[in-house]
Amino acid sequence: DSARIAFNLISNSSEDINITGFFNRQESFTVEHTLPFILSPYSSESITVKFKPNTDGFFKDTLHIRSDTDTSRIAQLIFLTGQTDTLALSITEEYPVNEFVLKQNYPNPFNPATTISYELKERSFVELKIYDILGKEVLTLISKEQNTGRYKVEFDASEFTSGIYFYRLRAGSFVETKKMLLMK
Repeated sequence: DSARIAFNLISNSSEDINITGFFNRQESFTVEHTLPFILSPYSSESITVKFKPNTDGFFKDTLHIRSDTDTSRIAQLIFLTGQTDTLALSITEEYPVNEFVLKQNYPNPFNPATTISYELKERSFVELKIYDILGKEVLTLISKEQNTGRYKVEFDASEFTSGIYFYRLRAGSFVETKKMLLMK
């Protein structure tokens, strides 16, 4: 007797990731998904797993993901545990956040919205602001204390004119600025 469960594989990358394979240690399940496939930037893909639980209905295994591109921006280690009547699922990312990072917005150029992603290695007071080409502050997206982790913020520029804008992340002593282009 077997069971199935689906979960989303999530990309935190601003570039395509080519997923070329899956493997697991105990072989207590198989992934039912056509390979290879492309995981688009900041997207997710539904993955179905077929289980063959042991005689008491319990399963526990770890799914690893192979890629010929950058797998450091997806959830790589996926722990599946539980029983056939509960089908528990635990997804754990292999890599911890160990630095402050401000990523390039995506898409860029954009119209009218874009996503800005960043990582915080420690709890910090965070400010994420938008500036025009002259350096004038035009919008504050974030101004609050945030925990360690990965964050995404959507910037809707439908009220702004076309042109070059800058976004600046300040988190504790970390400050970084990046450029983006609004094309209407």
